[in-house]
Amino acid sequence: MLGTRRFRPPRALQFEGGMMLRVTADVFSGRPNPSWIIKRESTGRELLKTAANVLGGRSAVEGAAPPRLGFRALILEPLTGDSSQGLHVLAARRGKLVLPVELAQEAVGRDLLTRLLQTMPTTHHDVRMSQRLSPDVVSAERIQKYMLDYVAGRARTTAQAKPRTAAPQQLRAAVCQHETVPYNPAVWNNSPDVVEQNNCYNYACNMITNTFAQPGRGCGQSQDQYACRELGMAALCDGLHGQNDCVPDSEAPRYLVALVIWPDEDFHWYRLNEGGTWSHKRGHDPVTNVDNEGAFINDPAACARDPYVQMCGYFYTGKSIRVS
Repeated sequence: MLGTRRFRPPRALQFEGGMMLRVTADVFSGRPNPSWIIKRESTGRELLKTAANVLGGRSAVEGAAPPRLGFRALILEPLTGDSSQGLHVLAARRGKLVLPVELAQEAVGRDLLTRLLQTMPTTHHDVRMSQRLSPDVVSAERIQKYMLDYVAGRARTTAQAKPRTAAPQQLRAAVCQHETVPYNPAVWNNSPDVVEQNNCYNYACNMITNTFAQPGRGCGQSQDQYACRELGMAALCDGLHGQNDCVPDSEAPRYLVALVIWPDEDFHWYRLNEGGTWSHKRGHDPVTNVDNEGAFINDPAACARDPYVQMCGYFYTGKSIRVS
């Protein structure tokens, strides 16, 4: 959320030689975020200075991106030859400028976010989900349209986008013995590297791997279909158990976790805490125990989680699962 501390405008940005601007959309939870590069130096310089001016005219961003799923922020990162001394580091993103979607509440911020989103290439060959991954086959046009609609105020709200379940029989209460641990976000939130390099799957399995874990990768599978069946099978391949497939005591601690999806686009996981509430980690952002409306999560199947509207089911972890 927006804080009250005034943002101090940066000193004049001095560019030494060529400069490109990387733009990353903080929008996904399970898969790496889409990222692209503005190669024209004059365009990158103008957009970066405009961003500094927009932030200079309003309150600074306190903490990380808003605690919700879906589109949260655009992150600007100057590449090669710029003087970063004039850039203020916001929202726990070291060396990067973070523009939260709340800027769209004012015309000047809405215009800036729209202009930046319009630089996003609409072919997957030019949009990468991570520097470490090959170009993704997801439709960049769909993601771009979703974010543009969100900025323009046309995206569905949580109330409009009702969560839906995969099948009623999947959503019964846990039938197997399992363990819970107290909600302790400090373990995950105190280190910027842990926050940045671990996602919802890491958190649900309670395993810090610094690999931004993907279902199936632990058993050697490559997952590129964001549907309940495929993601569930990938998790089983990693060693998780389905809700009615009890994990032996020798595999303790066994956590109860829940899988939801943004159909065709992304996945998200929750983990049951001691005391009956649930918590989760939104992609590269900190762990939280509230949903999109700021309410404690008593049931992942019923919480506010747009655009992850499809509930896939529950699983159990165990100490021998392979998460990578």
